[in-house]
Amino acid sequence: MVGAGGVGVVLTRALEVSKNNEVTYLVRAGRKAQMPRVKIVDARSGEIHVREKPAVIEHGAVLPQADTVIFAVRRAQLDEALALLDALPKTARLVCLEGAARVREKLPERIVAQVMPVFSCVRDGDVFKLTRPPLVPSLVSWEGDARARPFAEELAKDLVGGGLRVRAVSTLGPLSLVTRRFG
Repeated sequence: MVGAGGVGVVLTRALEVSKNNEVTYLVRAGRKAQMPRVKIVDARSGEIHVREKPAVIEHGAVLPQADTVIFAVRRAQLDEALALLDALPKTARLVCLEGAARVREKLPERIVAQVMPVFSCVRDGDVFKLTRPPLVPSLVSWEGDARARPFAEELAKDLVGGGLRVRAVSTLGPLSLVTRRFG
């Protein structure tokens, strides 16, 4: 997981729960010390999830082997995150919150899916507060690359297994524009 903000921690938790995946956070220099644990509070239910001593490495460290890499970074951080692509295993499947077309252009042989999270998770001290709209699922898309469809569908299923409302779709279409503008 490249990035350890609200979206990254929620996706990580869902993936850890659904398939007992081992997830490592890759964070900016100096940020590792701020992550002795990850606490998520569901605003609707009040349920608290705590992960003690998550695996965290800082930018510049040797990257672990990975079959999937999720870029959960802000738009302004994407170029810096994409610079990591050359150091990643050639077989790693990639997931972006934004910029999937740029990643496909740079590495056309890679399988790339895009996630459009439809939830809010903000940090408040040492706690991430998760808010989910009751009827709107997050989306995982293979838009622009039909080869990525099985991966997008698998990822959506894993995230659902981890407690998120998620659908796999062929395109994010107009909804992504609305969400980016107002979400």
